[in-house]
Amino acid sequence: MDQAAELAGMDVNQLREALSRADGELEDVLDEREFVLGQTGVHIGANELARLRNAWAKDETRLRERIAAIRARLANLQLTP
Repeated sequence: MDQAAELAGMDVNQLREALSRADGELEDVLDEREFVLGQTGVHIGANELARLRNAWAKDETRLRERIAAIRARLANLQLTP
């Protein structure tokens, strides 16, 4: 099921819960990135660092897109009588 179809089947409360979960997941990804990159006593190889950066970027993009889609759906529902 694609994201638009999934969101279309949700009511306002379900959308708010999904938004809260997506916000939390995004915060976790950003915290993990900050924690790993902020380590001063641990060496991370260049290949591993590149892999981690790619994974974080992919997750961040996916979550930001989901958050935007949920917010747009919520706005649409709240404007529709």
